[in-house]
Amino acid sequence: MERRRAAAADERAWDLSQRFAATEARLHMAEDAAATQTELLRAQAAQSAQTAAEEMLKRTDETFRNRELMSQQRMEAQLKPVADTLRLFQEHVAALEKTRNEETGGLKEQLAQLMTASTATRDEARKLTEALRGNTG
Repeated sequence: MERRRAAAADERAWDLSQRFAATEARLHMAEDAAATQTELLRAQAAQSAQTAAEEMLKRTDETFRNRELMSQQRMEAQLKPVADTLRLFQEHVAALEKTRNEETGGLKEQLAQLMTASTATRDEARKLTEALRGNTG
């Protein structure tokens, strides 16, 4: 009977050692799975952080571009009256310059005619002077 008990105890010990080994194997598998999941979660967190950072940079860049565009439009709106006034002033100056050139051309022509008339008058005066000297002398 003692042998039976010893054999039963040995069998029970064998069974328990087998269960312990199986439980230990499951524990190692669970630990490995937990480590794998931890690494996956870290990778997903890093990916999510990268995506969020890229999205934030994209939004920041878009916001900056929109603000720059609005600033440029405001500046253009503020400068438009100045540009219009400057354009009108330039047109007025061009018209005055054209008129001045035309008048200068007319004056040159009149001066040329006056010089011609003056030369003709001088020549006539000389002829008259010579004729009067010749008649009296």
